[in-house]
Amino acid sequence: MEYVSNNVYLELAKLDYNNCQALHQREWDSMQKWYLEMNLDDFGVTRRSLVLTYFIAAASIFEPERNLDANRTVEKLMDILLRTLNHLSSDAFVAHGRDISSTIRRAWEKWMMKWVEEGDRHQGVAELLVLTINLSGGRSLLSHPKYQRLSNLTNSVSHQLCQYQKQKVQENGCYDADTDNIRTQKIDAEMQELVQLVLESSSDDDDDISSDMKQTFLTVTRSFYYAAHCDLDTITFHIAKVLFEKVR
Repeated sequence: MEYVSNNVYLELAKLDYNNCQALHQREWDSMQKWYLEMNLDDFGVTRRSLVLTYFIAAASIFEPERNLDANRTVEKLMDILLRTLNHLSSDAFVAHGRDISSTIRRAWEKWMMKWVEEGDRHQGVAELLVLTINLSGGRSLLSHPKYQRLSNLTNSVSHQLCQYQKQKVQENGCYDADTDNIRTQKIDAEMQELVQLVLESSSDDDDDISSDMKQTFLTVTRSFYYAAHCDLDTITFHIAKVLFEKVR
C-alpha cells in the first residue's frame, strides 16, 4: 500500500475535499439568496430545514387562520413554485434546446392534487423529484415500461422509508419488531430489484433507458434512506462537519 498510503496522496485528498466543500458552500450561498428573495420564512420554512434538505440532496448526488390570509399564502407559494419551475424550464431550454415547461408543470400539478385528495405529501414525491431532475437534465422517456417500473419501485421504497421515519419519531424508538421486520424485508426486496434494474447494462437500442436516467432513481431513493436511518442530531453533526469544517 506504500504507493497510495503516503503524505502526497493524503494532501491531494484533503485538497480535493476542500475544493468540493467550497463548491457546496457556493451552492448553499445561492440557495440562501433564493430563500431571501422568495421570503420563504413567511411560510415557516427555516434556514435549518433548508440546509437539511440541501445537505441530504448533496450527500446523495456526488457529481439542482383566516381564510383570506390562507388564500393569499397559497397564492404566494404557487407564485414561488411557478417562478422556480419557469427558471428550471428556462435553464433546461438554454442547455438542451428543449421546452419542458408544460411537462414539468403537469407533473407538479398531479402531485399536488394527489396530496390534496389523499392527504399524504410523501406519496409520489420521489417520482416527482426524479422527473424534475431528468427533465432539467434534458432526459425524458416517461412512457417507457422500464421507466414506469423504476418509478413505481422508487415511489414504493421512498414512501415506506418516510412511514418508517415518521413511526420512529412518533413512537420514540418503541416499535413492534415483527411489523418492522416485515417492512424492512419488503423495502430490501424492492431496493434489490431497483438496484438490479439500474445497474443492468443499457443496450445500444433506442428503446432502452440511458444509465444516467436510471441512476437518478437510485440517487433519489438513497437520499430517503439517509433521512430515515439518521436522526436529526446526527445529520446536523454531518452538516457542520462536511459543509463548514475544512480538513487540515
